[in-house]
Parts: sequence; structure tokens; C-alpha cells
Amino acid sequence: MLSEDIDVFFGDFSKVAVWSPANGAAIQTGDVILDSADDSMAVGGIEALGRNTSIIYATGNFPGLDNGERITVGGVEYFVRGTPRTLDDGAFTQAWLGRYGTTN
Repeated sequence: MLSEDIDVFFGDFSKVAVWSPANGAAIQTGDVILDSADDSMAVGGIEALGRNTSIIYATGNFPGLDNGERITVGGVEYFVRGTPRTLDDGAFTQAWLGRYGTTN
């Protein structure tokens, strides 16, 4: 586990995320890094371009965040796609997101 203060990793590039757990638990907020990158894949022999959106956050900030949960990042509502995964030593977690009304 990192010995440094992990909050410094979010510094200038973070956005505030707000999660209202579906189970009615207390609303949680925290800083996240939002990544929205183009990604290509072959679909039926045709190259398709899509957008993969994810957040990286301090693992302890959103305990219980899981597939299907809604989370607002920088004022935009997303849903979690799949199970969030811890990265490297477990200090950070990555969750893949989709937006309502879009194909990602």
C-alpha cells in the first residue's frame, strides 16, 4: 500500500463524484479521475470506434459501489458497468461507466 497521502494524486485533475447507494445508505462524495477514451474493436469483421469511460478513486471512498449503481461525476449521471476492480496494490479502484441514453 502507498505510504504517501493518496489525496495528492487527485489534485488538479479530479472531479467530484456523488453516489446515492441503491440500498438507501448515506450519500457518499469523493474525488475521482474521470477518463473517457476512444477505443476500437472489431465487430463482425468491421472496425468500430466507441468510448470507454471510467473513474479511478481511492478504494475507501465508495465502499459497495457495484454494477448498476448510479453515480454522478462532475454533474453528469452515469451507471456502473460491471464490478469495480482494485488496481495494483489496492489503494485505488477503477469502475467502468456508461451514460444513460448513449451506447457506452
